[in-house]
Amino acid sequence: MASHEKVDLGGGRGSPVNRWVYALFIVFGLGSWITINGLFAELRLFSDDLPEKSQIYADLGLAIQVANIVPLIYSTFRPPGTPVRATTAVLVVGAVAIAVTGALWKHTTMIAGKETSAALIGGVFVSAAVDCTTTLLFWPFVAEFKSQHVTALAIGEGSTGIVATLLVTIQLRGKLGTDNLLFPVSVYFGLMAGVVLLSLAAFGILVNQPFAQADRVQIGEDVGSPTYERLLNAESDTDNDVDTIAMSTGALGRHRGKDPNRKHLRLFLMLAWLSAMQNGIKPAVMPYAITDSATFELAQLAGLCVDPVGGVVALWLIPTVSVQVFLGFIWTACVGSLFAAAVVSDLREGRGGAVLAAASIGSSFLLSYSKASALLRIKRSPRGPRAAEVGPSSSLSLFRAGACIQSGSFVGAMTMWLVVHYAGIFHY
Repeated sequence: MASHEKVDLGGGRGSPVNRWVYALFIVFGLGSWITINGLFAELRLFSDDLPEKSQIYADLGLAIQVANIVPLIYSTFRPPGTPVRATTAVLVVGAVAIAVTGALWKHTTMIAGKETSAALIGGVFVSAAVDCTTTLLFWPFVAEFKSQHVTALAIGEGSTGIVATLLVTIQLRGKLGTDNLLFPVSVYFGLMAGVVLLSLAAFGILVNQPFAQADRVQIGEDVGSPTYERLLNAESDTDNDVDTIAMSTGALGRHRGKDPNRKHLRLFLMLAWLSAMQNGIKPAVMPYAITDSATFELAQLAGLCVDPVGGVVALWLIPTVSVQVFLGFIWTACVGSLFAAAVVSDLREGRGGAVLAAASIGSSFLLSYSKASALLRIKRSPRGPRAAEVGPSSSLSLFRAGACIQSGSFVGAMTMWLVVHYAGIFHY
């Protein structure tokens, strides 16, 4: 039967896999971070209808970071074994949350005498909690299958921004900056919920169908291929995946090594600063720095598309520490230019908007590339490339890297929330 056809997707470095199982893992991966990526792709189209206006970016950024407490609680009390029920429940909750958010985003509540988009912020909090938790669930599951399927899951997760961009482009009828939408915001959120349900359906097939079970392997088997190692590390280009990598590698690894965390101190600090930029400062200042709707949408959508490209490039091109520091100055300057333009309106005049859009897109790529390459460097053993197999030392290093990423993201989001609401320095 066609469903049992085997193809070599590992470049001759692994046993053949079922092409349909590979495709199902791509679809399954779309359920991770599609709602949050989709939200920021759409937000400019309705933020002016909210009482917070552009302040909503800082509010939602803080809500997303606070939502990280949910996967922390789950990781502390998770039951042993493959969490099939937890994965199913999380995807169902995610689909319902984003659909309800789409229906209620206009509803406001008076909090401390101020009109607040409580329904939207609450819905985003739940959606972010779901997306954060999927990274703790998806990777241990794919680790039970042949190593080539890790690449499929990485492709799926990396494509969420592209899927959101395509849907927004269709909604805009291919014309950036237009108010003539093909379908309303509520329908867009409904489509996001549909993508999550599609991911759930793919998961159900992977769990229950015999042809999918045939691609399972025993724990510890088929995990040493270069494809597995590269993609496992590359998927860490999102700010939440690193904890999953640590958990997965800890379960699969059986090797011992020295703790290299002192050597990685500079990278840990860079990851914290990078995450503050990527998940705190940049999202909050973007609507103030780029005020033209068409230019903003171009920068936002293009940024979502180039973000996964940075992670893929890091698979094959790992910079030296010196180059990494140099790149850090560049992406800091790019985000710094956005911050400056948010404060000084004259910087947006003339060709300033195009320059700022280029800075935004370029920083999206550089931040993603720098994060993925730093995580890959941390993952490697100090004994050389042959020691790149998973083990307690690299697992602990990645866990600490994840703590730096989450801490930097939270501090950046909280700082910008305070600046946006109380400093009064950003102006249109």
